[in-house]
Amino acid sequence: MSRAKWKSPYVEKSLLIKFFDKKNITQYKPEIFTNSRSSTIIPGFIGHFFNVHNGKTFYKIQIT
Repeated sequence: MSRAKWKSPYVEKSLLIKFFDKKNITQYKPEIFTNSRSSTIIPGFIGHFFNVHNGKTFYKIQIT
């Protein structure tokens, strides 16, 4: 079931903290490890690599 349109997109707080902390510290685009598969992709994530855990292994995903 999709999220209601009147609500804002769901992005886990810990994912945002990891993303903006690493983005501000370094000039290159680091890989971010996360377990949050239910988070929505926001425009700031475009061009970055995420390692998403599926319960067994991490899958490297580039957001395009």
